[in-house]
Amino acid sequence: MSSLHDVLTRIDEAGLPFHLGIVPAILEDRMLPFLRGLEQLVVSMHGFEHGYAKHSRILREAGDPFNQNNTVRGFDEFAGQTYPEIEAKLREGRQILESQLGITPESYIPPTNAANRRTGRALLATGFRYVLSERAIPGCELPCIGSDFYDRSSAFRPDSRPNVACLHATWEADMHRAGDRESLPRFLAALREQRERARAEVASVAERVVTQLARG
Repeated sequence: MSSLHDVLTRIDEAGLPFHLGIVPAILEDRMLPFLRGLEQLVVSMHGFEHGYAKHSRILREAGDPFNQNNTVRGFDEFAGQTYPEIEAKLREGRQILESQLGITPESYIPPTNAANRRTGRALLATGFRYVLSERAIPGCELPCIGSDFYDRSSAFRPDSRPNVACLHATWEADMHRAGDRESLPRFLAALREQRERARAEVASVAERVVTQLARG
């Protein structure tokens, strides 16, 4: 877990609030102290078990445990399941995250950005407030927030200004293990600069408005 911890620690220490998709069914006690110590963490539920029961063996046998080479293609975790089954799993997953991390997730990230209408209805019924996904869930009434940047940090262009950026922690950890120690810090520095620039612009606009109001 050390390479994953390094990636998440770097993001946390950058002072940038970040959503982390956590799979409830594979959350282990050994993960809890580290996750509880992340100050900028916004917990998001990432499926229930993410198909790991089926796909983990395939990934191991392919020598691709983090799916870097897309050994496992996109899939809907809840495909073929009934609405009551899906709702029960969403409720259970939400309860697991709340009891183990002390935070009730308000957002949901569908594994491989795929979900069906039954899942969309169940998310609304179980109290989620928004979805983070590159594809909207059919028939889901919740707001769906997509990414302006969805890639490895090494692909980030300094001149881009994404409002929402998505990284895969496992992809970043694999880059770290391969010796790339610069891309992620460079990416985070650019996001910090963008945030400070945006705050300065807002402050400038607010100052002008106040001045105009004072002049009548």
